[in-house]
Amino acid sequence: MSGFPGRAGRCQDEDVWDILVVGGGATGLACAWDAATRGYKTLLVERGDLGSGTSTSSTKLIHGGVRYLRQGHLALVKEALHERTWFLNAAPDLVHRLSLILPCKRHLEKAYYRMGLGLYDRFAGLDPKDRTRSVSPAEISTLAPGLPPTWKSGGLVYMDGQFDDARMLMRLAFCIASSGGSLSTYTDLTGFGRDRDGLRTVTLRDRITGETSSLRANVVINATGPFTDELRRLEVPGAQPQVAVSRGIHLVLDPSLLGGETAVILPHTEDGRVLFAIPWRGKILYGTTDTSMPGPEQDPIAGADEVAYLLQHSEQIFGRSVSAEMIHGLFAGLRPLAAAPGRQATASISRDARVEVSTQGLVSIYGGKWTTCRSMAERAVDQALAVGKLPFRPARTHELKLAGPLPEVPDRADRLTRDQVAWFVQEERAKTLDDVLTRRTGLSLLDAKAAVAIAPVCAHWMADFLDWSDHETQRQVTAYQERMRRQWEPLNR
Repeated sequence: MSGFPGRAGRCQDEDVWDILVVGGGATGLACAWDAATRGYKTLLVERGDLGSGTSTSSTKLIHGGVRYLRQGHLALVKEALHERTWFLNAAPDLVHRLSLILPCKRHLEKAYYRMGLGLYDRFAGLDPKDRTRSVSPAEISTLAPGLPPTWKSGGLVYMDGQFDDARMLMRLAFCIASSGGSLSTYTDLTGFGRDRDGLRTVTLRDRITGETSSLRANVVINATGPFTDELRRLEVPGAQPQVAVSRGIHLVLDPSLLGGETAVILPHTEDGRVLFAIPWRGKILYGTTDTSMPGPEQDPIAGADEVAYLLQHSEQIFGRSVSAEMIHGLFAGLRPLAAAPGRQATASISRDARVEVSTQGLVSIYGGKWTTCRSMAERAVDQALAVGKLPFRPARTHELKLAGPLPEVPDRADRLTRDQVAWFVQEERAKTLDDVLTRRTGLSLLDAKAAVAIAPVCAHWMADFLDWSDHETQRQVTAYQERMRRQWEPLNR
């Protein structure tokens, strides 16, 4: 099976598109897939690699959101649980059921959470075998031997979904191409306009070659996540901000801290956060934080205070301190929240999605979460059809499968092969060393030191496929090593 079309020859000056989607994260890809499956001529442009902004920095959960239930966002929880069921059925090779332990110290606490999770199960329409069940302290020790024996009342085990976010992005890209859509990565949108026929015109710049081009479209969807306001201001200078940005970080820890395949949730910290410790590709994914940001960053870096926050709370989950030797990876990502910046604490902002149409006709979709990207996209495309005066065709994605190739992805850097790198470059349009080591394989997250060590070898393989000069090959290695140094700097303070 082949991969998906990339940059080459996809953006020509004479092209006229029904729908242009800007943004190659979960929401943008879902919008492009929705539009392409309805039969519209669709192009997606992304200024970096797919998912390089936010969508590969998630907690790797397809879930309803226990925290949102506690906050009273029942409609969001219902929608997310419905979409969780869709993901489990549409891509069973990428999404699977995950059991989570909610440990309790008091019987009253256990009864409280049992009531809430019972509602969670009813919203999801779960089979009896998948519903929340009570577990004793001894059962917790069996499910997660690494946990401390401090949970006097045992706890609860409930079900949610886990997935590979980077692989899911590749699957969505494949489905877009299979449905007749096109994708162009490393492509900046630098200007808006209108032609004499009233069509939107946009100017694009290829970030690799520096070449510029223009194209026309009936309507443009802005799905740029944390950078939504940036594109809104490019179209309408002075547009009021609509997106609050928060940063969340994760640590990738040694699997001995849990000792099993069952995840653990700490449902409430003193500042209202939920913390997860989740088995993931032979490691433990632990997070996350919620730090308000003044604006988006192209390559977010964890703050030392955020790392300290997670380490401080790790004893509540694992019953022991996490040493430096137990930390294998660290990454940060940004959340685009549907609220004006500075109005309220980002941890309390709903994850509801919003669709906005500017005075010039730019359709912006923001907020939401990975789990609801399909239903969000359906609403955004419905709105775009009205704005672009395109003939209405109903959405089809709810009845489709997310089928596509599933290449072998190594969990250890020393198992990365030249053939695997060839696939990532030739079929999945990886253009940089970071594309391969961070988003195609996840090796930067799983074992940062090993990924840095394998970087020169991987770069030389990529050079053969991309015709890099010796200078460019070394530049790629240096840039990757510098990025990883910056990512790890908070741990060295």
